[in-house]
Parts: sequence; structure tokens; C-alpha cells
Amino acid sequence: MKSKAAPHAPFASSLNASPNLDSNTIGKRSQACYSKGILQLYNGYGDIYRRQGKYRLALDYIERAKALAEEIGDQKAMQNAFKDLSRVYAATGQYELAYEARKRYDEIRYDRLNEKQVKDNERREIMYSDRKKQYEIERQQYE
Repeated sequence: MKSKAAPHAPFASSLNASPNLDSNTIGKRSQACYSKGILQLYNGYGDIYRRQGKYRLALDYIERAKALAEEIGDQKAMQNAFKDLSRVYAATGQYELAYEARKRYDEIRYDRLNEKQVKDNERREIMYSDRKKQYEIERQQYE
């Protein structure tokens, strides 16, 4: 019996393998690497099929990538999945779905951007505080 999911894709059996392996069998770090690897494969196949105009296959792999990204909490992969969904929906004339996917892409993108800005600001504040402390220490040494 052939796999429905990936008759055109090499390594189809590994793509259909569940990324939810027993954590006793593999460590959490290995599990995360495995899941990210499968996620990248799904995303790659989705992108290839989209570029070839095989939109049904592209949607299948993009949806898999999106589901796995949600499961492991990978916001960047979620962002990419919604961007790719938007492209496929637009190419197939499903403009409302394309618009909704693009909105989700933008929401995640701006959330990630805001998160990065907050971290950058915190880093700058720490650096400023450290410099200020270092200056104060040096000033006291010269007194």
C-alpha cells in the first residue's frame, strides 16, 4: 500500500513518521532536532511543489509544516507557513484565504519583531548599566 502523503517525494516513509517519538527512546534535544528537520523537509517540499504549480501537494506539505510548527512552538516556521499558504491561495484564486493567511503572517512577523526589539532594548539597558557601574568603580579607584 502506497503512502497517500508523499508518492512524489523521496524519503516518503520518513516524512510520514510521527515526530512524537517516545522521549525515553530519544532525548528531548534529539527530539527537537528531529522535529525541526522534519519541519524543514515539509516546508521545502511545500515550496518546491508551489513553484512547480502543484498546489494541492504544496498545500498538503505547508499544512503539515504549520501543524508541526504549532506543536513545537516554532514561531518563525509558523510565519513562513502562513506566507507560503498566502502564496498558494493567491495562485489558486482563493483570495479571501490568501488575505487571511497573509494577516496571520503579518501578526506573527510583528510579534516576533516586537519581541526582538524588547530583547534588544533590555540588552542595551544592561550594557548601559554595566558601563555605568564600571565608570563608578573606576571613579572610586582614583579618589
